[in-house]
Amino acid sequence: MIKSSKRLIVGVSLLILVSLACNVPILDQIQTVLAPADDSGSTSSTDDSGSTSSTDGTTPDSSAPSNTDGAEITFIPGATFQMGSATSDLLADEDELPQHQVTLGEFYIYTYEVTNQMYGACVDAGGCMGLETLDAGPTSHFEDPDFEDFPVVGVDWVMARDYCSWAGSRLPTEAEWELASRGPESLLYPWGEEEPTCDYVNMGGCLIPPDTQQVGHFLMGNSPDGVWDMSGNVWEWVHDWYADDYYAQSPTDNPIGPLEPQDPDKPLRVIRGGGLYSEPVRMRSASRLGINPYRPFDDVGFRCVTGEGLALPAAYDPGEDRHERVPPGSADGGDRAEDDPSDLIVYWSGDAIGPCPDFEGRIRLIFAAGSRPPAALISSFIRFPDWHFDIPCDYNEAAGLATCEGLAPPGYLDPPPTFPMDICFATPEWEGCVFGVSVLKPTDCFDDASWLTVDIRSGCVDTVPHAAIAIRIVPPDAPFESASADDIPLDCDPLPDEDGYYICSGLPGSPGEELDVDVIFADGMTRSGTVLYPPCPEGSFTPMMGTDCVEIGGVNTPVVSYQPPLSTGDLTQATANGTVLTCDHDPATRRYECYGILGVAHDPIEVTFTFNDGTSATNLLTIPACDGPVDFVDPFALAQVGCQGESEYYAVIDTFITDEIDSWSLEGVDPPLDCGPADPPRPGRFYCNFAIRGWYTTLTFCVEVVDRPGEICETFAEEDFGEELPASCSDPDDDDGPDDDDGGDDDGWSCTDLTTEAECNTYINQCHWDNGACVPY
Repeated sequence: MIKSSKRLIVGVSLLILVSLACNVPILDQIQTVLAPADDSGSTSSTDDSGSTSSTDGTTPDSSAPSNTDGAEITFIPGATFQMGSATSDLLADEDELPQHQVTLGEFYIYTYEVTNQMYGACVDAGGCMGLETLDAGPTSHFEDPDFEDFPVVGVDWVMARDYCSWAGSRLPTEAEWELASRGPESLLYPWGEEEPTCDYVNMGGCLIPPDTQQVGHFLMGNSPDGVWDMSGNVWEWVHDWYADDYYAQSPTDNPIGPLEPQDPDKPLRVIRGGGLYSEPVRMRSASRLGINPYRPFDDVGFRCVTGEGLALPAAYDPGEDRHERVPPGSADGGDRAEDDPSDLIVYWSGDAIGPCPDFEGRIRLIFAAGSRPPAALISSFIRFPDWHFDIPCDYNEAAGLATCEGLAPPGYLDPPPTFPMDICFATPEWEGCVFGVSVLKPTDCFDDASWLTVDIRSGCVDTVPHAAIAIRIVPPDAPFESASADDIPLDCDPLPDEDGYYICSGLPGSPGEELDVDVIFADGMTRSGTVLYPPCPEGSFTPMMGTDCVEIGGVNTPVVSYQPPLSTGDLTQATANGTVLTCDHDPATRRYECYGILGVAHDPIEVTFTFNDGTSATNLLTIPACDGPVDFVDPFALAQVGCQGESEYYAVIDTFITDEIDSWSLEGVDPPLDCGPADPPRPGRFYCNFAIRGWYTTLTFCVEVVDRPGEICETFAEEDFGEELPASCSDPDDDDGPDDDDGGDDDGWSCTDLTTEAECNTYINQCHWDNGACVPY
């Protein structure tokens, strides 16, 4: 790349004229003859042999930082300069005032803006998110080999930050960027005081239609230390949060910008330098804009600073790792894409942290997501490119978190360390997706033996049924070698079209007997399990049936799981020892999970699945030892708590039970107590009011359902209702409470202000009488 100094422009004028006359490429000639006039503007680079040299012919300081992307860097000496604009500058905006003195230490900055080729290498390596490109305009050049040396655009601030981090660098602070642009002399423009023209920069009106220009094109626009394109071509992201009044409070030494956004509801980051749509006034080195850091723009790129990261205080707000994936607009105002109207709902998401798959090959992804402005989501899911399954998501609007659970896609555990996914939303008015979001995933699940999981189940196979064992291995490419039951080798074959599944026949024993199964891998690892020898009635096919402990409503609950053959019809009923089970079905995996099992851990159960095509599947299983109740229903919900007058609380409980309820009770509270169906009535919803006596740490609600044995109870801990329960049900504005030290009413009172036991008992939900004094709980 090009290495130059502003201080030598006059000296090369003749060379430029000769080159034009002789049709010799100017850039090639400049690279060989330009050298800085002194050490202060020297640049360093790496030659083809891998050794480092500098443009002044000397070996640079060995402590000079190195970036891993091979980008050329320019040394910027530490200096004191005037940052911002003087009040006498009629072109200055309010956010450039007041002009103030700033002192910076030395640093190295990228000589050129990051190019399409450089950013593409980061994407290929899995360190960066890909771009959403338009059919025309600057973003359309991203994958065009003819535009490799053009600045990358369409990257939001988070994407720019991630690239610099991947390259062993960081974004420059606003102060560093301005010193590199105007030098210690605080020039009006990088090249001096001359008005900008298309000979200096690429700005609005220079190219028709507007477009980016190759980096290193405008020699006359170089900064004092030889940094290219500090004005025009593309705006550049810098590190700092934007605040229009920050200069009035900026530190004098190494400022890092505001510690948090000026408006938390509309966070902005700073861009500098002007771009291809900008007016000439934006070419000034002091010009600055604040824009949305989470959306892309087709006239905003970036460059990096090498060396150590910034020392940020604990109070610094790093922002969110999210992206608003909309067609790139323009930082200078007005969107350039016809399909990006101003009233469009913008959906954003952060990167997801991907776990290793579980024994079923399933993953659970949790990531931040939402919309601007907020929109009511009716559904959401994620999908992986070239994969035929969608994974449904649950969205918590209050927390702004999406939770998605389903089978891991093919190649999920293969390098690189990120995996792209699309996040799709639907509202009553609109449907759309956020494309190319990164899943940060493990690649060493099999290298760490603890991630190797094996699911062992017994069942029946073939048209003339015989007992067999089904084995599923995650990851599916683990080097399976053999299996045995009660030390008898089994005959194992992979199940067609089901990666990681093996069917092993040749079981010893007879129906109902317990078998100890060992699975052996080629590298010496083993996994073991215990199954029952299955009964195999005519027409059965049950190799994928088994029991598990599954978290349902926060309770670890025993379930029967079954994955029937593709040819099986729809499920009509599942039973365990004759008790009808409640089943959830995942159409993507054809898997059923059924709960409502009666019995205790390790009890034998006979499970039967019946389908509408007349087929059925039966197996002998045992109830697993889970920490939740065996007789399970959906957990109750504490819908509301509050004050019922000055002496009673109330609670609204949803049981979600639609069957006839014979009796109900609220336990763990003091009388008087009154519970009954809520008004207006709603199946399974109850309203209870109870006395204020101390501070309740638990509330337990129980019901008995007609024709269902036993009592069903749910206990709510203090953390479920403590923040919602008022500290006092007395009117905080009345004059009946104890006076504070200033003689006012309730504000600021404490239990120790109450001098009699009767007064103390008035506030018994907060205070209690102890050894002759009123004290808080």
